[in-house]
Amino acid sequence: MQALGSPEFRPREAVYLPPEARGNVAAAADPEAKVVSSKVSARACEFTTEAGHGAMLVVAQSWYHCWVAEIDGRAAPLWRANYGFQAVAVPAGRHQVRLLYEDKAFRLGSVVSLFFLALWGAGFCLQRRT
Repeated sequence: MQALGSPEFRPREAVYLPPEARGNVAAAADPEAKVVSSKVSARACEFTTEAGHGAMLVVAQSWYHCWVAEIDGRAAPLWRANYGFQAVAVPAGRHQVRLLYEDKAFRLGSVVSLFFLALWGAGFCLQRRT
């Protein structure tokens, strides 16, 4: 955490990842890496990236476990970066990167709520007939 507040910290050259990322991420600082285009909405962020070497795409958006990453339509690990942001390792070349918000617990809760609302509605209608 101290390193992030240090005057020597260069966010375009370094990213701090959790210990479990060690050995799972093969990316280096690539000054030529760039985001060619981006589209951001409440439930999705889409980026087109270009890099000569594997690089990290760091998104200044709060890390939350319901976000998932895709590179060219395939699932990719999404890492907590710099203690609060999101990052995904992008291979060399041009790629489409998508971050999607998928809250499965919320969806399940919505389905259960709708089921019981329908059940209550049916019970209400049956009770009024009698």
